[in-house]
Amino acid sequence: MAEFLVELYVSGAGADGADRETRRARCAAAALTAEGRPVRLVRSIFVPEDETCFLLVEAETAEAVHEAANRAAVPFERVLATTGHTNHEPKENGMSTAEAIAPDLGAVKQRQQTMWASGDFHAVAALIQPVAEDLCEAVDLRADWRVLDVATGSGNAALAAARRGCDVVGIDYVPALLARGRRRAEAEGLDIDLLEGDAESIPFPDASFDAVLSVYGAMFAPDHAKAFAELARVCRPGGRIGLATWTPDGFIGEMLKVVGGHVPPAPGVASPLLWGTRAYVGSMFGDTIDGLGVRERTFTFRFRSAEDFVEYFRDYYGPTLKAFEAVGDGGADELFADLVTLVRKHAGTSEGAVAIPATWLETVATRSGAAEDGR
Repeated sequence: MAEFLVELYVSGAGADGADRETRRARCAAAALTAEGRPVRLVRSIFVPEDETCFLLVEAETAEAVHEAANRAAVPFERVLATTGHTNHEPKENGMSTAEAIAPDLGAVKQRQQTMWASGDFHAVAALIQPVAEDLCEAVDLRADWRVLDVATGSGNAALAAARRGCDVVGIDYVPALLARGRRRAEAEGLDIDLLEGDAESIPFPDASFDAVLSVYGAMFAPDHAKAFAELARVCRPGGRIGLATWTPDGFIGEMLKVVGGHVPPAPGVASPLLWGTRAYVGSMFGDTIDGLGVRERTFTFRFRSAEDFVEYFRDYYGPTLKAFEAVGDGGADELFADLVTLVRKHAGTSEGAVAIPATWLETVATRSGAAEDGR
């Protein structure tokens, strides 16, 4: 049988909640096995800092694992195929194969960097510039504030903050996007520092900024705990942290899941869509914040047809471009068709021009501690 990882999100439920979901999954697996479709739950791995539980499962097919998860009604994010054998005997170091599963986050980050450098993300960023403007208004930036835009890409939020009279720095780990951002700033006569930097290791001292922003950027950091900690660390006490993140059940969330169905994400890496839920954001910031305001908002993509949307994202959006490369000629038509179907579903039309509402979570958090100088 093959091995699969089932990723469960157990917000606020803790270890007891993870145990409860594991028992339900075990019962569903036993029922399927009794029906002649063997599914065996080997081990559960609870990751408290991510409020995530991974179930290591043996089954003949991914469909059987999905069936077990659906029957158990467990809150699973995705089912991932793993590599390697199914021998779970203890190793010399006392760990079983299941316990030893851990992603190489450094390698994941390198692949992500290559992915975001492919295509031309600025072509997509230009479409969603209004989101950065909306987030700056929600954070209520003050004209003399020092502002950091994390994972700035080609500078959407950095430019929006600079237009409001702020002193702005943007960081990203894709040099080509930073170069595009500098050209945009020069064209508008805006003074912005755009520097190479990593959301998991922001190159500034503690409390360096009055506000820290990220628009669909930090959410893709492989190590969520580090990214949340860094966003809070560089924000001054009483300062504000503003995030725009895609929601799991919105259009982009579903699009990423469709792509993941054709090209599974790296096993063990927490889904970026967790950032689109209030419970997860609140739990990850923890006591680094004193206040948390969230609301769901909608950005609408507008294209001449569903096919035009998919072609645009296939050509310019790194995750989609790399997915088409991965499936090759043999799988490209099926992936294209699945994405067209998804677009039409959300647009509510079967032909012609499409207006696709995409839900995103607006988060404004207040950094814990007393504000300085009444700011």
